[in-house]
Order: sequence, then structure tokens, then C-alpha cells
Amino acid sequence: MPLIVEIYSFESGIRCIDKRQYPDQEAWERDKLILKLSGEWVGERIYDNMDMEHFNKLSETARNNWSPIRSDFDKEAFINGSKK
Repeated sequence: MPLIVEIYSFESGIRCIDKRQYPDQEAWERDKLILKLSGEWVGERIYDNMDMEHFNKLSETARNNWSPIRSDFDKEAFINGSKK
């Protein structure tokens, strides 16, 4: 089952939030490693067992109540910018 990842990053001095669909956790982990190595990754929210079509139909409240949802953030990097 696919998963949706909201990717929080800091690119060229700008905080960004991107949403992407991945076929599985392994595909996301490859992209996450590249983002971390480049110093752009600051956080993520993962919505398991969901495709982009379903994700886009949900309200923000429904997204926040989705289960299971997993989050991982580097709060300092998001507030202060990239660790580069």
C-alpha cells in the first residue's frame, strides 16, 4: 500500500513543505537520506496506507486525525534553518 509523506525542508533560505506519494517505506528512506546528506531535511509526517487522491480529499483536521501517522522533526533546524 502506498504512503504519503509531507516533507519539511529548508532550501535556499526558505522553509518548504512538499507532499509526495511513495510505493513503500524503502523508497521514502532513499529520498530522506539524500535530503539529510544535502542538509535540507528538517522533518516529515508519514500517512500510511493512503494514496495522493485520498489524501487530497481529506480536510486538514481529517489528515491530523489519520491513524497511523508518524512524524519526525529536527525542531532546531526548522526554526533556525539548515545545519549546513
